[in-house]
Amino acid sequence: MDIPVALFFYRRPRILERVFQSIRDARPRRLLLIADGPRPDADEEERHAVEKCRRLVEKIDWPCEVSTEYAAANLGCRNRLRSGLDWVFDTVEEAIILEDDCLPHPDFFPYCAHYLDRFRDDPRVLSLCGLNPLPVEEKRPPCTYSHYFHATGWATWSSAWRAHFDLKMKGWPEFRDSSSLKRIALSEGARRFWQATMESTDKGWNDSWAYAWQFAHWKAGALAVRPPANLVTHLGQGADSAHPRAEENSTDPWEALGIHPLPTNSLEAALPEPVPDLAVDELVLRYALGMIEREDMAWPEEIEERAAWSDLDRLHQALFQKEAELREKEDVIQNLIGQLS
Repeated sequence: MDIPVALFFYRRPRILERVFQSIRDARPRRLLLIADGPRPDADEEERHAVEKCRRLVEKIDWPCEVSTEYAAANLGCRNRLRSGLDWVFDTVEEAIILEDDCLPHPDFFPYCAHYLDRFRDDPRVLSLCGLNPLPVEEKRPPCTYSHYFHATGWATWSSAWRAHFDLKMKGWPEFRDSSSLKRIALSEGARRFWQATMESTDKGWNDSWAYAWQFAHWKAGALAVRPPANLVTHLGQGADSAHPRAEENSTDPWEALGIHPLPTNSLEAALPEPVPDLAVDELVLRYALGMIEREDMAWPEEIEERAAWSDLDRLHQALFQKEAELREKEDVIQNLIGQLS
């Protein structure tokens, strides 16, 4: 596989071994390893676990260029992820990002490779996500653009990260006080949730880097891509996790809401062109907030109606449709040129 893979880990060798095996099976030609260091008050057991993890990922038995960025001391989840991602995107032009508790399905890697290539030069898309908690149904679009970023297995480009990531979330007060959030979140409950979450992040009350990246999408007027089926399972929340009680301490916007673990599914068909659909976003958030169970995800007619007539949804649909038409015309022209030459 040609796409670089970046793996973040700390002190959980048992689950790291499973995730690393999935990377070994994918055989990336470029691997970036980022580790946090032991805490100042770490006991011998913790220090041994940190060292064991670093030895585990040294078992490279396929052709691969490996780079490491290991912290000597503990930086904490927020700062280790942020500084590690800065290093990753100073090193490579694009990457698939996995943490030691994010177990990908084999189809996750070709999914990322496909859409990284598809949207490489498209500023409307900032990231690709591997998580899709919705059960697969014929009524739902198989692959969607989303206003919501998920850090449970994802990918992006160096250009997007360097241009848009801002841990200080400059512009949040102006965004909050405008009508922008109403165009993203359909319901009042969704808007209240996101406003409270972003306020907490803006004030430094939580340990999240991911919310800042989520805001970067909104500020840029950009979207994430959600896969047709769930492609990453979360293995965390053990006693040795960074956030043992996810509902209180998680740094991932979705992990904190209890939507893990989820089974993964294979991609049974060719990867489609994503479509914008705010109804899917609303359902994901309802599920994440515990308002509905995964097996009870009926398609609410009022959500479908509101999403269908959303000004933003219509605008995105028109833009993406126009781009698809132009791309088809370009393909026809290129084919004609090829025939003439």
